[in-house]
Amino acid sequence: MIMDRAVQRQNVLKTAFNHLLFALLDTRQAIAAFILAHKTAVALTALATSFVAAGSKLEILQSKFDTIKKSLKTADQDLDKAESE
Repeated sequence: MIMDRAVQRQNVLKTAFNHLLFALLDTRQAIAAFILAHKTAVALTALATSFVAAGSKLEILQSKFDTIKKSLKTADQDLDKAESE
């Protein structure tokens, strides 16, 4: 009778230990998933920042290109005017 209770207690302790072990593993997996998600979010933020910076540079280059295009058009018109005189 006493032996049966000791075995039952031992089985209960083993079961509780197994539950704690699985909970610990689940917690570690959850933490690993969180860290991976955080790293992914940081990488995506950096990528978005790069795209925004590239967009700004592209707008600046487009503006410079438009200015050069206007200057060339004006120079071409001036050249045509000078040739016709």
